[in-house]
Amino acid sequence: MLLIAYDGECSLCIRRADWLKRQDTQAQLMLFPLQHPELVRMAPELAGRKLHGQVHGMDLTTREVFIAEELLRPLLRALPRWAWLTPFLLIPGLRSWIGRWFLSKT
Repeated sequence: MLLIAYDGECSLCIRRADWLKRQDTQAQLMLFPLQHPELVRMAPELAGRKLHGQVHGMDLTTREVFIAEELLRPLLRALPRWAWLTPFLLIPGLRSWIGRWFLSKT
């Protein structure tokens, strides 16, 4: 299970989270707005981090925290429909482009 923390006061972030929810056909994502009181209880590893400005995620099994593009690989594992993008993450320069495209869906 992958926890995704997004800014619940940002319309683009809300649209991105809604898009991710629609893609999550196997219920592998847990999306929380940064402003949700349960976020720090669920993910104390995120406490004290500057969360605004970049999407953050955390694997709820390993407790590993991912920021921005680092989130791509676990996110693609959680969304089988998009797994075909995974090999492209190895191409220099393409990972950041895919990250900008995938993590900023509107």
